[in-house]
Amino acid sequence: MIHDDNEELYFTTDFGCCVGLVSRGFGIQDIDRANPRKLRFGFKRTQELVDAIGQYRRFELQVDARVYFESSKMVKNLIYGDEL
Repeated sequence: MIHDDNEELYFTTDFGCCVGLVSRGFGIQDIDRANPRKLRFGFKRTQELVDAIGQYRRFELQVDARVYFESSKMVKNLIYGDEL
C-alpha cells in the first residue's frame, strides 16, 4: 500500500515490496513506527522508484534471490534493531 501524505517520500506497508526495493538499490529513508503492528517504510520519491513499484505489483520486478534474502535480513535488523 502506498501512502501519499509526504510529497518527498513514498511510504509502503508491504514488507515484500520494501525488500524488493532495497534489493534494487533504493534506500529506506524513514520507518514510521506510529503503529507498531504495521510499520510504514519511506523511500525517496523518484520516477525510478515509481517504476520499480509498478514492476513489483505486476510481478515483473527481478532481483537476485541471494540479494533479496540479504536485503530481507537487513530490513528486519532495521525493524528490530531500531537503527533508523
